[in-house]
Amino acid sequence: MIHLISTAEHSRLDWLPQFVGHYRALGVERFHISVHFEPTVARAATADACRAAEETLARLGTELFAAVICPFDAGAMRSHHDRVQDRIAGPGDWIVWADLDEFQEYPGALAELLREADEQGYDFFAGSFVDRVAADGRLVNFDPARPIWEQYPAKCYLTRDVAQAFDTKVACARAHIRLTPGNHWLWHEEELVAYPEWVDVHHFKWDASVIPRLRRRLEPDWKRRCGWWTESARLLEHFDRNGGGVDPALLELDGERARCASPR
Repeated sequence: MIHLISTAEHSRLDWLPQFVGHYRALGVERFHISVHFEPTVARAATADACRAAEETLARLGTELFAAVICPFDAGAMRSHHDRVQDRIAGPGDWIVWADLDEFQEYPGALAELLREADEQGYDFFAGSFVDRVAADGRLVNFDPARPIWEQYPAKCYLTRDVAQAFDTKVACARAHIRLTPGNHWLWHEEELVAYPEWVDVHHFKWDASVIPRLRRRLEPDWKRRCGWWTESARLLEHFDRNGGGVDPALLELDGERARCASPR
C-alpha cells in the first residue's frame, strides 16, 4: 500500500485538487491529509475551513484525516505525523511525505520503483528542492483553475542558495521509518539504505502569499519557537532587493513545464 501523509495550512485549501491529483497520478492509494490552524483562528472560521476541506476531499475521493490546532512548530507537526504514521502503517507499506506545495517527480513509475526497492533492500527515496516561480520571477497569486506547472515554469534554488536552508527531503520511505522535523532526513540514517537516484521535489512555495507568511516568521513568538527564522529574514531581504520577486539571474525557464499540465 502506498500512503501519503500531509498537513495543509487552512488558508491554502484551494491547492488540494492539484496536489491530490498529482499524487494519485503517481500511484498513491491512500491519502491522510490534515489541516493546521493557529489557536488564534476563530472557532467559526475553523469549522468553515474544515467543512470546505471535507467537501473538497470528498470530491477527490478521500477524506479529511484531522484538524490540528496549535501554534506552528516543526516539532509539533512531526509529533502529529508520527501519530498518523502509527495509525495507518502496515507491514510492507510505503509512505510518501509531501507538503501541500511540494510536487515530487520520481526517476520512473513509483510503483515499479517501490517493487525494485523491496527486491533490492532500499529503505527510502531522498529528494531535493527545485524551487518554482513565475517566468519573470514575480511572486504571483496561485490560480486553482490553471495547471500549477504553467503558472510557475521557472526553476531556481532559493531554498539552498538564498535562504541557506536544508533543501533535502525524504520523499518516500518504508512505513515504519521515523523522519526528522520537516521531513528533511531520517533519525537512523546509518541503518538505512537509500535508493541510488534522487527525487526532484518541485517546491511551489513562492506565490504571492509567501511575503506575509515569511513576515509572520519574524515576529517574537515565532522566533522563540523556530530558530530557523533567519532563513525567512534572508529571503525577505532578497525579495526587497529585487522589487518583491526573485533575481532573474537565478532563474532557468523550464520550457517543458510551461507547455505541460502535468509532469512526465
